[in-house]
Amino acid sequence: MKRRDGSGKPRKRRRTVGRKPRKAPAARASIADLQRQLDQRTRDRDEALEQQAATAEILSTLSTPRTCEKKEPTCRASRWL
Repeated sequence: MKRRDGSGKPRKRRRTVGRKPRKAPAARASIADLQRQLDQRTRDRDEALEQQAATAEILSTLSTPRTCEKKEPTCRASRWL
């Protein structure tokens, strides 16, 4: 039996506009996977810190005037680069 509104006419159905398909639940990362990711990122960070320290040491050495005075002319020329 069809539903009818107050006037006796059949009721119009509501349209379902724009329903989005449901997403499958994301796979949860295991604790071991998370630990591996953390370890990798820790190694990457430590390597980056070592590179920064080495770069700072080199720049400090090059910027010290006393060091360049004792070196060959190439060191003196490097101050102007």
